[in-house]
Amino acid sequence: MEKLRLAIVGCGVAARELHLPALKKLSNRIEITALVSRTMEKAKSLAELVEPRPHVFKSFNELVNSGIAEAVDLALPTSLNPEFIEKAVVNGLHVIAEKPIAVNVKEGKKVLELAKTNQNVIYIAENYRHFSIYRKAFKIINSGRIGIPALLIWRSIKLIDKNNKYAQTNWRQHPMHIVGFISDAGVHHIAAIRTMLGDVKEVIAYLKRVRDYLGAEDSITMNLLLKSGIVGNYIASYGLNFKDEIAVVGTEGNLRIGENTLKIETSRGIETLNFPKEDSFFKEFLDFYEVVKQGAENKLGSTLEALKDLAVIEAAVRSFHERRSVEVDELLE
Repeated sequence: MEKLRLAIVGCGVAARELHLPALKKLSNRIEITALVSRTMEKAKSLAELVEPRPHVFKSFNELVNSGIAEAVDLALPTSLNPEFIEKAVVNGLHVIAEKPIAVNVKEGKKVLELAKTNQNVIYIAENYRHFSIYRKAFKIINSGRIGIPALLIWRSIKLIDKNNKYAQTNWRQHPMHIVGFISDAGVHHIAAIRTMLGDVKEVIAYLKRVRDYLGAEDSITMNLLLKSGIVGNYIASYGLNFKDEIAVVGTEGNLRIGENTLKIETSRGIETLNFPKEDSFFKEFLDFYEVVKQGAENKLGSTLEALKDLAVIEAAVRSFHERRSVEVDELLE
């Protein structure tokens, strides 16, 4: 099996705690040949965890000139995604980049255009698209088990305190990406919603900032109209604590989505489906490998799908500031 020679660009929390453990499980398919970081201490420290020991570079240009990688894993602040994706594909490298695709839709469209005009793979790493629980929910909803789906309830309220490792990163304390954590984490939720229910047509939203240290508005309530006609309410907060709830309500029953369970509630009774804990980062890097090396279709890492996720969040922000409902396609035109 031919290995993919991969360089990790950016050696912060995501690279160390999320990407590297997944990549180690794929050592028979992916070889980490290089690490790139402006902070050499971080790169050298991360290199000690990799066998065989990768080369360490301080600049992207040094990596390109070395010729030792055929693909890059971009674990960088969101604001750098378009620039480094372009640098990579111009130099003949395949790319897997952390979500969100960009700081806003305007910048994200640049990445979409790069994907259309280059043969190299551009894969946006949205790990929620790899959770089998949401794909199974889609099948149940479309099977008619709960009748005609009519209403979505999504509530995710989890306090990020001052000492949280993600709250400590400078680029999240002073975010260039729209509404900070609301887009950073929110694109996960939108990806899951769209996996289960399809595209969002229109939104109306309100935002609020509860915690000064989170860098931007940290709480949102958004009403959604999906293209299928389903209506929904999405509530998320990173400045407050409350219980989570995800459910799709149909004319003949309900589907409740837990972290590792699906509960189907109908007049015939309650059925619970249990799902094993999944390593979604492993699954996305495996999929990236198969897209690059085996020519698989890039469905789950699609730049267009990532742009659509971000567009829902940006439509919500526009709705709040302009005090009107906003159609998502307004931003995508």
